[in-house]
Amino acid sequence: MFHRTVRVAVITGVAVAALAEVPSAEAASSPVRVSQVYFDPPGNDTKAKASKLNLEKVVIRNTGRKAVSLAGWTLRDTSRTHRFVFPKGFKLAAGATVTVHTGSGKNTAGHLYWRSKDWIWNNDGDRAYLRNAKGTVVHQCAWTKKSASPKFC
Repeated sequence: MFHRTVRVAVITGVAVAALAEVPSAEAASSPVRVSQVYFDPPGNDTKAKASKLNLEKVVIRNTGRKAVSLAGWTLRDTSRTHRFVFPKGFKLAAGATVTVHTGSGKNTAGHLYWRSKDWIWNNDGDRAYLRNAKGTVVHQCAWTKKSASPKFC
């Protein structure tokens, strides 16, 4: 008689969420990437000041040879409560960058504004997820409390 040992892995909701964030083959082919995250601007973070909020930012880079429409793409953190949606008609030129600032300002080809009144990115560890208009994670960048700001991805 044969005895077989079966090992069972228990997957929690947290593990399932982490598995769901793994970029697909479609995402791997995207030339658009999170380039840098400035998650900890200089100074005290206890109270968000409008002038400092724009120092907290994420730089997105198009490494490709063609412009890419980012309309409907999203940028978010691990909490899933903070979500930036790229505006309708927004295109990122080949080789160009766009900086998404946490605070307010006038949107241009090189600078977009989340218009948050509070900090988005956690200094002690977080992850920036960039998703295309279909909701597929195309790139992500993570840091821990030991990481220096900016985080180069």
